Amino acid sequence: MTRLILILVSALLCQTALGAKKEKYWYKVESEKPKQKNKKKPTYPYDSLESEDKKMVFKEIGFWSNETNIGLGGGFYYDREATDQSISDSLFINTQLTFRNRSWHRMMASALIVMNSTMILDASWHYLPSRKRNRSYYGFGIASTLFSEDEFRSILELDNYYVTGVYGIEFLTSKRRGFRVEGKAYLGSGGAILMHVLASYIFHL
Repeated sequence: MTRLILILVSALLCQTALGAKKEKYWYKVESEKPKQKNKKKPTYPYDSLESEDKKMVFKEIGFWSNETNIGLGGGFYYDREATDQSISDSLFINTQLTFRNRSWHRMMASALIVMNSTMILDASWHYLPSRKRNRSYYGFGIASTLFSEDEFRSILELDNYYVTGVYGIEFLTSKRRGFRVEGKAYLGSGGAILMHVLASYIFHL
């Protein structure tokens, strides 16, 4: 049942990305001046002006898109209360949908399925301090756990909800492809703590 839910959620996320607006633009990231070597100043004033113009060359270091993108990956999951949790029960696969991309912030929804038949639905807001090719992000959100034996009844229980904090790093490999490494902590009622570490592949449809 849980696998069927993951398949349906993944299909919905892909359909949302396909339905994104065709109009899109690419954010131009910060530029850097090339390092200058110490050179003797030219004696003639006009030569000096020409030399300064040649030095003012800016290097383009990457682009990030404002369009909806998908992330597919997996990682390691930890539950502090599950003291008998085995390594095989700690692995998960993950689907992420990034939307409402802006210059410095965005929204993300994700579905995470652990091999112990637990599913986590998550929505979060991210702040992006930089737009460089390799950049970090952090944010907060809310998550809910679903258990296969309870089906959808567990989503109605307050004890299954968590406040989340996330920190990650993204690596842009092309205008439409990249990688993401992320760590997230979940804090629930009664001091319940969950954590996950994941790596995912990012692509635009």
